[in-house]
Amino acid sequence: MTGDLRIIVLGLIAVGVSAVLGWLARSRLSKRGLRREQAFFGLPENAESLLVVNRDANGPELSVVRHDVSALLELAGVIRECGAHAQIVAHDAVQQGFGERTEFCVGSPVANRLVPRLLLSTQ
Repeated sequence: MTGDLRIIVLGLIAVGVSAVLGWLARSRLSKRGLRREQAFFGLPENAESLLVVNRDANGPELSVVRHDVSALLELAGVIRECGAHAQIVAHDAVQQGFGERTEFCVGSPVANRLVPRLLLSTQ
């Protein structure tokens, strides 16, 4: 029985070592994926970002179309996943220059004053 017991104990140890190695490899891959996503969006840990939306033409309130709300929710999820912080700002209230914060402009170029400026600056 001691030979059978030894095989069972060695099998349990092998399963434990394999589980730990698998967990370490998976956590390393997920951290690598997070670093790549942060680099792609320009959102390092604890960074500030702006979600630029349209202002209603009739008043001082922010006005967002239904499809733009979906985009804002998706962007908010990406920003939170990267460990950054978001601030919603109207398109005519943005004061920072380029490169200070990551800006996500949501809306059409006709309604958003900042989008054509960003498109022209990338050329």
